[in-house]
Amino acid sequence: MGKITVELIRRRAEHNEGDIQSLEEISLHQEKLERIELLDRVCRNLKILLMQNNSISKIENVSRLKNLEYLNLALNMVEKIENLEGCESLKKLDLTLNFVGDISSVVNLSPNYYLEQLYMVGNPCHDFPGYRAYIITVLPQLKQLDGVEITKSERFLARQTFQETEATILLHQDAYLRERDQGKLPSGNDESKNNNESTPTNPKMTKVSSEKVTKISVVEDEEDIDDDETFWSQMTENTPEARSAMNQRLEKQDAEKAASKKSPLAKPKFPRRLETDDGRPLNINEPKLSFILHDEVERNQIVLDLAVPRFLCITLIDADVQPTYVRVTVKGKIFQLVLPEEVRPDSSYAQRSQTTGHLIVTMPKVHEHSTLVWRGGSGPLIELGKGGNKKLSVVASSQKIVDTTPAPLDGNRDIKVVKQVPSKPQKVGSVGKASPRGSDAFSVPVLSPTAATPPPNMTSPKTGKKKSGNKTVKAKGNNDLSKNYPSRWNVDDVPALM
Repeated sequence: MGKITVELIRRRAEHNEGDIQSLEEISLHQEKLERIELLDRVCRNLKILLMQNNSISKIENVSRLKNLEYLNLALNMVEKIENLEGCESLKKLDLTLNFVGDISSVVNLSPNYYLEQLYMVGNPCHDFPGYRAYIITVLPQLKQLDGVEITKSERFLARQTFQETEATILLHQDAYLRERDQGKLPSGNDESKNNNESTPTNPKMTKVSSEKVTKISVVEDEEDIDDDETFWSQMTENTPEARSAMNQRLEKQDAEKAASKKSPLAKPKFPRRLETDDGRPLNINEPKLSFILHDEVERNQIVLDLAVPRFLCITLIDADVQPTYVRVTVKGKIFQLVLPEEVRPDSSYAQRSQTTGHLIVTMPKVHEHSTLVWRGGSGPLIELGKGGNKKLSVVASSQKIVDTTPAPLDGNRDIKVVKQVPSKPQKVGSVGKASPRGSDAFSVPVLSPTAATPPPNMTSPKTGKKKSGNKTVKAKGNNDLSKNYPSRWNVDDVPALM
């Protein structure tokens, strides 16, 4: 069975960064605890204490918790209400599905003046006639009993018939306690007794062959299986002893499962493979988390949005960024994603979203890419890059784009990124490099004649005619520049040079 320790309290206080002195709320449910201890010494500021679904049989060591407002002891083995007089701030007490048969012990809650809610559903005293009227009269400070609001008229009628109700209640209580004393099992359950009887105590034991030992062990396993089926199929009374036997049987099954996992006959797990034979990383999602990968071209970075649980402690998350992939370990399970482009690990960082709790990993790219944008109308093209924005114009005779503005255009917020939607794929020529800032000429990717698509209402340098719409334009000379330009554009019906 479990025991309350400082390590357990600190582990359950991860929402308070492990600080147990200032801890105001703690949940110790399903820890197989048998006693309430240590909390009144190390957690004096507790306001909420949740200890449901354990094996606690007595309320104790909580009188020093002066700030305690809510105590949950549902699904335990409490038989009497006691030792709560010191909890001066107690407002809510939950004793659902316990074994409280001594209903007169409810009087011990009279000093708790701020007690407003009491839950006693599933206890033996809940079936006594006059149960609700008795508690309403004994505890006048209550506002709700078993989740039902107490009205003034109900309280008035309960006071008028209190003497008769008290006499009936005490008769049923005495009968229950008498049956309870007669039905109690002796110390130690039958299972341990049977096991002790089956164990030989004679020191002079005969040696048995290995084959016979194997046969005996097989027979014992079959008997254990039959015993488990009989135990879970038979009907038992709702008593603390029966629930204790169930808890011991469940604990035994858990121990057997843990031993089978450690046994050499258990199936070995295959080693985790993160890379191929030639060293290329693989895409892995062991925690089965949803994610979104953003390619932010304007900021020249890649952003990973990983949907980790919102209230997961950050100590259980580990992020590792490499030039070609990102790896995030969540509670020992690996999430690995291959990146579409090389990034800078030294400039990358990870943080939690304050609204969703997702893990946001920002990874700057190694290679910078510029973007051509157009402001609309007959305005010039603008190239966005890390070195500053440049105003560009097209010189069709030289098939180059020339920088016509020496100063940067930072802060221009009315620009629009334009992308053409061609009907057929077009071929693009070789890519040039930008000259140093401040020079007269600024070279960008040179487009081949078949891919050169000038902006609308632009005059051809050879024919002197304007090109617009879907008209076919032909140039004089050896090179045939015939081209059908598409009539639909995705932004403001504007063509682009990309």
